[in-house]
Amino acid sequence: MILEGRVWRYAQQVRATDLVPSRYDFLKLTDWTECSTHVLEDLDPGFVDKMQRGDLIVGGQGFGAGHAHYFQQAFEGPRWLGVGGYLADSFDPIFMVSAIGAGMPCWSVPGILDFVGTGDRIRCDLASGRIDNLTSGTSAQYRSVAPEVVEVLEAGGLDKLTVQKLGLGAKA
Repeated sequence: MILEGRVWRYAQQVRATDLVPSRYDFLKLTDWTECSTHVLEDLDPGFVDKMQRGDLIVGGQGFGAGHAHYFQQAFEGPRWLGVGGYLADSFDPIFMVSAIGAGMPCWSVPGILDFVGTGDRIRCDLASGRIDNLTSGTSAQYRSVAPEVVEVLEAGGLDKLTVQKLGLGAKA
């Protein structure tokens, strides 16, 4: 699986409630389109108007930290907006597992903040563990994503992969 897009770099810890503020919790499971209009609203006002489909959010340590109650809107809102995935120095482990299970690409790339800046275009091959900064012309290697995780992400999440594996197709 390849992630390619423009980088939005945030050096501080990006919490789940930074991705979609908790005051919009009432939108959960009701209106993902509306939820997507509030992505990074407090951390980076205007992000929604400036981002392009496929852009990647890059953060520091403990990306996605916070109460698990807010995790679903923290990856569904951005996904509906068109965010291509998350890369960070490290992730809150429960956030990372939940996001991957929902089909939102995210992976830990230690040192990522030293490798990219906001506006850089990158290409990240999750299966091989290679990341190319297309803007600077530099490359780096990181721990690749397990084939089983790539399979979940390519299917669009664990639920969709399960439906595929069970051969339920359009019935589900």
